Amino acid sequence: MDKKIFAARIRKARKEAGYSSQERFATEYNQRFRQEQIEKSAENGGRYSGIIGAYKNYEDPRDSSFPKLDVVANMAEMLNCDLDYLTGRIDEKTHDVQSVCDYTGLSSETIEAIRSVKEGMRPFDSKTIDILFGAQEAFEWFRAFRQVFNLYVRLHRELGSYPVKIRQAKQDNFGLLKLHDLLEGKQENSLASMRKEWAIAMYDFSRKSAALFAGIEKELERDLSKKERTIRSAIDLIIEEGEGDNGEGHAQG
Repeated sequence: MDKKIFAARIRKARKEAGYSSQERFATEYNQRFRQEQIEKSAENGGRYSGIIGAYKNYEDPRDSSFPKLDVVANMAEMLNCDLDYLTGRIDEKTHDVQSVCDYTGLSSETIEAIRSVKEGMRPFDSKTIDILFGAQEAFEWFRAFRQVFNLYVRLHRELGSYPVKIRQAKQDNFGLLKLHDLLEGKQENSLASMRKEWAIAMYDFSRKSAALFAGIEKELERDLSKKERTIRSAIDLIIEEGEGDNGEGHAQG
């Protein structure tokens, strides 16, 4: 086990778990596992002293001391991570997250964001995520999104070069012509061409987005039509009953 990795990870995990200081973590550790440690100390003929005096050395990469395996396991429990994360065998905090990251290629931050959404999820949130990630049209949507995002980055980079090009044009005999080309020219980095390229990419992305949610749109339209027919039938029934009452009233008169 690499001490530098171990020291860095327990320090990082401690802070992420909300323990602002080493002392606070060590104190809670002693309280939570007090009986367990007393029993182990008694078996070895020693006294229980906890980890307050030793913990600072665990986070010190220059110190060669390591806690015992059972202490590391207890620390992992408190820090909401797997023991293999603290020892450097996996890079994510748990095997579950590591497996998902390996399978999907997504970062742990993205996985955590999806999990956080799921925790407070309402029924339609779940349906939206299923449509977004599970539909056959999802691949085309992601490809269109990637194209838009990459274009966005490239166009911003191009716009960043404009001040230099404007200064160069001012110093050139053909400056006015160059500025006109920069504004309305057909080359890739002109404003006109970049606007056109962006509009095409956004149109394609909007079309792919509509296709992705076409299923839910049809489902909603069916529900709307069904409710509309129900209401119209109720209206027609009320009108018919009203006309019937009026007819009976006139007949009796």
